[in-house]
Amino acid sequence: MKIAAIYTGVSPSLMSIVNKELSLQVPGHSVMTFGDPSLLSEIIDTGYITVGVRRKLLGMYFHAVNCGAEIIYNICSSVGEIADEAQHIFSLMDVSIVRIDELMAVNAVQAGKTLGVIATLPSTLRPTKCLLKKTAQNHNLNINIVDALIDGGYQLPQQEMNKAIIDKAIQIAPSVDAVVLAQASMALCEEELRDKCYKPVFSSPRFGAFDIKNIIDNANNINKEKANDYKG
Repeated sequence: MKIAAIYTGVSPSLMSIVNKELSLQVPGHSVMTFGDPSLLSEIIDTGYITVGVRRKLLGMYFHAVNCGAEIIYNICSSVGEIADEAQHIFSLMDVSIVRIDELMAVNAVQAGKTLGVIATLPSTLRPTKCLLKKTAQNHNLNINIVDALIDGGYQLPQQEMNKAIIDKAIQIAPSVDAVVLAQASMALCEEELRDKCYKPVFSSPRFGAFDIKNIIDNANNINKEKANDYKG
């Protein structure tokens, strides 16, 4: 199946993380990349998702489908709500939309009652918290969230950002049951964080790739059942 990875900020390190996890979970499947950094810039400047951002992102979705995409992989957590809103219309075209952070949230809310959410952007912290709360509610769980915003951290060089994330995780670790990394790019720190804060750490790229694997496996099983019915 053809997968379209949709980015609102395209950095080599982020793409490397995403592609690595996809290659592990769904080897051999074609991955197309689409990105428009102006979307994230607009969200940072305004503090919310504008109509223009919504139009541009949906435009990328439709362009990806016209290029043959069967799975839309939404990488940016800041625009996750748009991915949710678009689910129905794209299902009519037999196209699945996968939020990179959705399966991560399912696992995170079951890891403990108090979750620390680390982000370097307010625009990512808010939707990640909303997703965790909604997911917990759907699973009949009560959670508390500790905000851990590294204000302006997204402007730091990668090495300094990683250090700031690790320092923040160590700071909140005594008061949380697990740490959630709100941005996919933070996955670079996941193993080191786990070693240094002694708490479960959740980042989205691995879970997003596994979510796609489940969709592909289910589609293959359905096709096999149809083939068997035809033979019968």
